[in-house]
Amino acid sequence: MSNHVTQIDGHQHCFEEHAPNTFNLVFGVIICLGSVVAYGLQIQKIISNRSNLGLSALSCILASVSNTATLYNAISGNWDAFLCCRVVALGKCMSLLLAFIQLCIVWGSWTTIFILYASFFSIPSSAAKAQAVKKKRMIVRGVFWTYYFVMVMGGSAMIISWNFFISTNDPIYKATDLGIGIVAAVAMGLFWMPQIWTTFKLKDAGSLSMLMLLLTTPGAYLTIYFYIAYGQTLLVIIP
Repeated sequence: MSNHVTQIDGHQHCFEEHAPNTFNLVFGVIICLGSVVAYGLQIQKIISNRSNLGLSALSCILASVSNTATLYNAISGNWDAFLCCRVVALGKCMSLLLAFIQLCIVWGSWTTIFILYASFFSIPSSAAKAQAVKKKRMIVRGVFWTYYFVMVMGGSAMIISWNFFISTNDPIYKATDLGIGIVAAVAMGLFWMPQIWTTFKLKDAGSLSMLMLLLTTPGAYLTIYFYIAYGQTLLVIIP
């Protein structure tokens, strides 16, 4: 087993070592609820429009990759708290893992947006254009399933296994953790470029939710404080 935690001395000791204060706990709950509302607005707009027009496929891919990689770094960074959850009540466990829960909300939201993008293609009446759109739809769906099986399923199995069986001091562990963090940071750094270009070309936001942007832009700065308060590593904070 890894050297994250070799012994848990008791329920109270384990909780007190990692527990957030009341302000950070309330603040964290607000951030989680804000994430649900903000990304829910984007999901609702795609469904109501039944169209992915205005959204960038590449941005959906980059956001999904970045959030998945960040989630993997968070699993490693919160492993002690996961182990504490074996001996504390559910409510205490959730308070310990509130930052991780928020990351899961963001990851789940972008994965849902990616799925909706792959589902709602408007097929033009022109045969030539229809063929091009169908080809793009096939490529996007192929990329999604590759992402899901390779990065989500395969990556999850690898990260969980490594945290159980490889020491955090192992050079391979550290190099892999850093590599995943770099992937997350680069993908998130490039994320907005395709979306800005798509909106510029269309001269219209289409199915892109402006309310989501208004909430997530200032929310990003508040989330940075939230991650710092919960002791997240730079590999989680930077992306």
